[in-house]
Amino acid sequence: MENIKSTGFKVTGIILICIILVISWFLGIGTLSFKPDALTNLPSLFGYFLLISIFVERAIEVFLSAWRSSEADSLDRQIAREKGILDDKDEVQKLTPEKLTELKDQIGNMVDKRTRYRAKSRSMAQWMGLVFGGVVSMIGVRLLGNLVEAESLAGIQKNMFIIVDVLITGIVLAGGSDAFNRIMKVYNSIMDTTAYRATAKKLTDKH
Repeated sequence: MENIKSTGFKVTGIILICIILVISWFLGIGTLSFKPDALTNLPSLFGYFLLISIFVERAIEVFLSAWRSSEADSLDRQIAREKGILDDKDEVQKLTPEKLTELKDQIGNMVDKRTRYRAKSRSMAQWMGLVFGGVVSMIGVRLLGNLVEAESLAGIQKNMFIIVDVLITGIVLAGGSDAFNRIMKVYNSIMDTTAYRATAKKLTDKH
């Protein structure tokens, strides 16, 4: 089953890439230039988006908490109550082997149900993050537009740029604050490496 899904994803990916290449060929869209101060403005840009992503995460937490926390708490109480019986030696001795096996199976089923419930909540949070991120991007808070010279775009290229910008920004915001923390760490690592190489080159040139 997994191999079939993997093959399906690969085929879908190849088809999408071919479509992108065909569209690029027929439209002949030119390249965009990065803004001269794009690199120097990245820390502040990431800082703003980190703050926005924290707001988005908090909004999602409030929605999910109001929506699904009651059932999750109920499952946790049931699991804790049943496990408490197993931890009590006196209670366990009162149970017949059949009842003990039934209790263990019941606990296992509840744990599985709680795991599935948690996984569903996580999936819902991801989709809600994508929707919230898409809305934030749709109203004009975007990543690519702050990095490249897009003011001169017109026609279909402008519309395609907006769509891609909204999509990418929404996906990144859906990743939460951790995504921006990782991006900032990579950026800092690259800048530190660049500064180190520049310093080493200056020292080498002097000698």
